[in-house]
Amino acid sequence: MRTSIREIRTRGSKRKCGFMNLGRDLPYGFDRNQVDPRIGFAQQNAVNAQVPNPFFNLLPANRMPGTLRTQRNTAVSQLLRPYPHYTTLAETLRPGAENRYRALQMQFQRPFVNGFNMTIGYNYNRERNLEFYDNVDNFDQKFTWQPATNARHRVTGAAMYELPFGKGRKLMSTANPVANAVLGNWDLSGLWTYNSGLYLRFPGALVNGNPGLDNPAKNQWFNTSAFAVLPPFTRRANPLQYDDVKGPNTLNLDMTLAKGFQITERVKFEIRLEGYNVANAFFGANPDTNPANPANFGRIVSQRAGVFGRQYQYTGRFYF
Repeated sequence: MRTSIREIRTRGSKRKCGFMNLGRDLPYGFDRNQVDPRIGFAQQNAVNAQVPNPFFNLLPANRMPGTLRTQRNTAVSQLLRPYPHYTTLAETLRPGAENRYRALQMQFQRPFVNGFNMTIGYNYNRERNLEFYDNVDNFDQKFTWQPATNARHRVTGAAMYELPFGKGRKLMSTANPVANAVLGNWDLSGLWTYNSGLYLRFPGALVNGNPGLDNPAKNQWFNTSAFAVLPPFTRRANPLQYDDVKGPNTLNLDMTLAKGFQITERVKFEIRLEGYNVANAFFGANPDTNPANPANFGRIVSQRAGVFGRQYQYTGRFYF
């Protein structure tokens, strides 16, 4: 269940909006066949020991489904599960999680004057979710409020400009039909977006100091020396994320150049040149955050999925 509250204040072409979203009984996934992690903390490698399987060929397959029936030996940890002849028993869409989203939203708009208009929107948000901090809390079904990973700052700008050349416009309004067909009545539009980086999530680790860096680089996005691998069978104590450790920002510009030809009163033909990621910017994926992977830990080694370099698209359309 979600409840939204919105307050809007406007003044001329400016608008401010405070937005709040409250979510209750949101779905989450849960494994009903877990082993209490505290047993592993206490007994350590003893839970991985192989022992004779008491369920080996105990019953026919139609009376005892699952893989445990066919194994002569099995790990102690498997026998500690509530239903040892199964592995994971995932329950999905289980209600009970909660969400709190608050945002300041602002919009600035220039009305269409002299062939030009522009709109800029800004969103600053803070979001928290009820989550399981670690595997112990997951086993105990103990939720705690954790900050979301989403980008805090988002800016979007859109503009359209009727180039002042051609019939009915400021310049070349009396141009001959050939010149007007080539140079006149073009429209230029653009969409500009900026998103601050997503907050990075870290697995359990030994952390000494603040891992944030003032000037992160692709080969060292955060202070990797602040992390050490968490010893096996040790409960994590580090936060899921840090306020000053975010992934790379994204800044993108898409543009369109278009022109229409009025063939008859009812038929129009339009040609468009569309450019995506016009600046040919590199959008890096989030760096590796696992200290157990030292080769790539803290490094950006790939481009963000679904994002490409500069692309152009040419289209022609008939309207009738």
